[in-house]
Amino acid sequence: MRVAIKICGITNYEDARVGISLGVDAFGFIFEEKNPRFIEPEDAYNIIHKLPPFVTKVGVFTNDPIEKIDKFVKISGVDTVQLNGNEPPNFVKMIRIPVIKAFNIDRSFNLAILDQYHVSAFLLNTLGALEGKYDIRRFGWNIAKMAVQNKKTIILAGQLGLADIREALDDV
Repeated sequence: MRVAIKICGITNYEDARVGISLGVDAFGFIFEEKNPRFIEPEDAYNIIHKLPPFVTKVGVFTNDPIEKIDKFVKISGVDTVQLNGNEPPNFVKMIRIPVIKAFNIDRSFNLAILDQYHVSAFLLNTLGALEGKYDIRRFGWNIAKMAVQNKKTIILAGQLGLADIREALDDV
């Protein structure tokens, strides 16, 4: 199994260039104004148009109206949208490019919610990561493993370190 790597929060070309040289498969551009890694869509475009053709360019949005998403996609040139908020399943149908739906999870997360979304992939993010804690084990790998067994394409997130990645590969 080949593991793909996505780095989120790209704000300059030099970081992307280094990522490419290290084999990064996808870059995330944060389009949430309150996020310290926010990037204007025009600035994202200036990075994206320099990237190789087989690198995925992901626009990250949180509870934004479809009009904003459409506008930022068009200006920036991202080829995938990641929804990080509370977007309902029918919202995904309005987006014309591949979608990654992110969920903040803990051990009580109900996997059945994934069946309601028709997306290209699910990103499972630990609550500990959102709180700024390096707490991937609080999440465990059981939820991700069950999702993969249910034929879901899963992206694991949450400040993963080398030990966690090895554990994820072994367990999931």
